[in-house]
Amino acid sequence: MGRPVTVHGFTAIAVTVGLRLNHVVSRSMNEPVRPRPPFLAIVFLALGLLAPADAQTITPKHSRKFTRFDDCAFVPTSFVDGDSFRLRIGQDEFVFRLYYVDCPETDDRFPDRNAEQAEYFGITDAESLAAGKAAKEYVAGLLTGKALTVFTRWASALGSSRLPRYYAVVEVEGRGLADLLVENGLARLHGMSVNHPGGTKQGKRVKCPAL
Repeated sequence: MGRPVTVHGFTAIAVTVGLRLNHVVSRSMNEPVRPRPPFLAIVFLALGLLAPADAQTITPKHSRKFTRFDDCAFVPTSFVDGDSFRLRIGQDEFVFRLYYVDCPETDDRFPDRNAEQAEYFGITDAESLAAGKAAKEYVAGLLTGKALTVFTRWASALGSSRLPRYYAVVEVEGRGLADLLVENGLARLHGMSVNHPGGTKQGKRVKCPAL
């Protein structure tokens, strides 16, 4: 082997670099590779500029005052009801239950409630179930594709869904959905009592129209 040629001290530098590279290669052959998170992702997360895809931007918190949300959208699901449905606010989705009104049930899981609703409207239990399905179809047809306004205090409405459900006032094209349901004989005045965000009162008691 020939002697190393020194050019302005570069030989010492080359030897030092060579030793360090040999050390790195030796470690890489004996240790598992540990993935490191991208540097920019860490920076963005720290600055709050990058969030998980499924993270909510709205955190529901019960309040004494109503919060207004504009340009909300109806989200079709198999669990849509006349007075309970899912809406999208921005990138978040929530299940809401209308204040002030109660639509007939769409099934007979709650016989006592079915009988109570049928008595209110002066119809049979079977007709009450048909009215519940009509309310469901009416709401889905009315809200789909519309820019909705939602007023909510994030009060819990319980329900049988695995998702949280919140009471709300919903407006479509400047009209309260609760009023429209009552006017069309698809809901009774019933449920949570709270001051309306606009100070107006809900509709009057009506009879269920012929189905």
